Amino acid sequence: MLRIIDRYVFKECALATLAVIAVLLFILLGNSFVRVLGNIAEGKLSADSLLPMLGVNMINYLVILVPLGLYLGILLGMGRFYRDSEMAAMFAGGVGTLQLYRPLHYLAVVVALLSACLVFYLAPWAAARQDELRHRAQYQSPLAGLAPGQFNESGVGQTLFFESLDPAASVMRQVFLYNSKTEQPTAQLARTGVQLHDPDGNSYLVFNEGESYSGRPGRRDFRITEFSSYGLRVREKEVPAIKLRISALPISKLWAHGRPEHLAELHWRFAIPVSCFVLALLALPLSHTSPRKGRFAKLGTGILVYIVYSNLIGLGRAWLERGIVPSWAGLWWIHFIFIAALLLMLIQTEKRQLFSRHRTGRGRAA
Repeated sequence: MLRIIDRYVFKECALATLAVIAVLLFILLGNSFVRVLGNIAEGKLSADSLLPMLGVNMINYLVILVPLGLYLGILLGMGRFYRDSEMAAMFAGGVGTLQLYRPLHYLAVVVALLSACLVFYLAPWAAARQDELRHRAQYQSPLAGLAPGQFNESGVGQTLFFESLDPAASVMRQVFLYNSKTEQPTAQLARTGVQLHDPDGNSYLVFNEGESYSGRPGRRDFRITEFSSYGLRVREKEVPAIKLRISALPISKLWAHGRPEHLAELHWRFAIPVSCFVLALLALPLSHTSPRKGRFAKLGTGILVYIVYSNLIGLGRAWLERGIVPSWAGLWWIHFIFIAALLLMLIQTEKRQLFSRHRTGRGRAA
């Protein structure tokens, strides 16, 4: 059972962690929403991929935001204790640094388990889903995702325009199709158009009541043909097999491949949950401040330490991919560096507390 002081510290830091993650996730998802809409407008993604793309982006963001949220949450929670002089009261009541680590340890375990679930299972699934969506958008049918009132380019030399679409009958009205990659440029202008498929899966556009133009204007071979019904096969792209990124592979396949880039990805996935414990340990001594400075006094220093830590992990991953660092070393040496720095900070903190208690004792004796 947690003591009252442990529950109090756990609750304060947990609420601050959730608040930090929620705010940062909201900001990043807003930027992602704008970027995905831009890709849809450019035809790089289909309109029905908006929500799936936001979902997979949210999972990818949470992989980074969960350890960062824990770190900043502890900094802010402990900073409030220092600002309101509650930390001084805890120290006066016999609560030391090691006792404060107990509720933070429980919080770090919960966050690390969540982070492990994200980086080992959900993030690879999200990366694979993202690759599938981009692959489907890149090689989708030229007639997929057509929008009325705008020029729809297929990527195989066909441009289709229609003023309106009857959703019930899937009939396009006032249709214009231009094909630039035939022997002679052709254009069809029709009153209505409809998409059909044959048993073999081929796609056709059937135009009704219109005219066909073939050739280049100004030449003698330019032809204009009126028609009551005109069928045109739509050329489909050749769809290659989807190739997943390394980040989309499960742990078993990363280990089976055994190449430096696969082992670097594997070590990086293990580094994320481990970083939750390292950051939780670092946050406590870094949060030390005086009541006059406020809870945000050490936030800048804390963010600087996190930037150095995360950049070293990224650098270590790049060194693993290039073979500069042996695979057995992984990214553990980075964690050990910051744990050693943590021990130095704890020693300085204990010396400062002993000096404060000794000075307080001398004052009472006088």
